[in-house]
Amino acid sequence: MWVLVNKMTPVLKWAGGKTQLLGQIASNMPSEYNHYYEPFIGGGAVLLGIVPEQAYVNDVNEQLINLYIQLKIAVEAVLEKVKELDNEVIYIQLYRDPFNWQKTNNQLFQSYFRDQLGFDHLAWDNGVGLLKPPFVEYIYTDHTIQSVQYQNAQMQPVPKKNASFFVTKSYDIQGGNYKERRVRGTLNAQAYFPWVDENRARMMCYKIIDPTVALDNGIEAYCYYIREYLEVEVTDEKYQEYLLSLRIYVPSESLSELPLKEVKHRLSDVTFKRIKKKRRSIQFDVKKGEQHLRVQFLDYRELEQLITLKKI
Repeated sequence: MWVLVNKMTPVLKWAGGKTQLLGQIASNMPSEYNHYYEPFIGGGAVLLGIVPEQAYVNDVNEQLINLYIQLKIAVEAVLEKVKELDNEVIYIQLYRDPFNWQKTNNQLFQSYFRDQLGFDHLAWDNGVGLLKPPFVEYIYTDHTIQSVQYQNAQMQPVPKKNASFFVTKSYDIQGGNYKERRVRGTLNAQAYFPWVDENRARMMCYKIIDPTVALDNGIEAYCYYIREYLEVEVTDEKYQEYLLSLRIYVPSESLSELPLKEVKHRLSDVTFKRIKKKRRSIQFDVKKGEQHLRVQFLDYRELEQLITLKKI
């Protein structure tokens, strides 16, 4: 026997999910049966919607099945609270405290949730970012929200570096104005290093990272961004001789405990030179072949220096 449960939604977004069709699917199911079988559970919209007394589920995705196994055997390590409300509504709250993410079972699907997002900040102000080539990036201020979706000629989403079309969407919160346009083009150096200092012949990008919410003290994030920006090829003739700079802003305590030794070990194919350590910054140059990048780790309190740069 089954009962349709209100608002018990999947814990993951899943391509081809049946949430919108749940009512129609349930209306075509028998009211009485012995067992419920689902060979491709995906996000589990139907299973969580009808809540059968006994169910057998499967999927070809081993990571996905592992997630459901962990949810089954270690719910207390994943959820903050579960309670039943009126009208057969089940309330489930995932951990809000990021320090609980370090628990063993949470480590198994933190990256899985991240992969489901599929989008990234243009400039992060919390966390560590997506740590994979984005299909969509966005940035916001107090008054505006803007996103850029990367597409190919068939209007299909593609990783940033493979894009030939760019869909920009902007929304003015105060004025209520929305704009959208799709343009054809290729990425240039400014797509990666948008802040330009013409006087000093430098191009810069920055990331604001909080490694305290990461499971590895930020090592994976640091390595990803250093390699990502080191391998950017500058094809613009105007910027051939410019110094490319990556700034990473971190909390004071994270700066003093920067795992530079581990980062150098992880990036064994990259040469580190001219390491300079100061009270509120750590700077070094990295090089791989002909590619060169200056990396600066800075205290959060140094962010006000960004106003001296010209953004174009």
